[in-house]
Amino acid sequence: TAWMGRMSAFGHGDVTESTGEDALAHAAAESPVAPSLTALALPGISVGDPVTVTPTDYGRIPVAGALVAASSEEVVIARETPETGAVMTHFPLIGFDVSAA
Repeated sequence: TAWMGRMSAFGHGDVTESTGEDALAHAAAESPVAPSLTALALPGISVGDPVTVTPTDYGRIPVAGALVAASSEEVVIARETPETGAVMTHFPLIGFDVSAA
């Protein structure tokens, strides 16, 4: 009960409606910043190497980019899209395979 009270005290914050187009425009207007993560060794893969990150569930659609950082909890790749230009995409490490491209 005490925990539920503490969580309730956080509230839900301020919600701002946004469209997908707004999100893409915001991403295109910003420059990505590499995160500082505790280094994690990925066998045969180094920072800067081309990689694919693929969910291990039924989706199994890989996302390709260059490895920027990895920790025991997440992996970050740099990639470019026509809609946003340069972005850094963060994936949880659990539930995803990271492979050399």
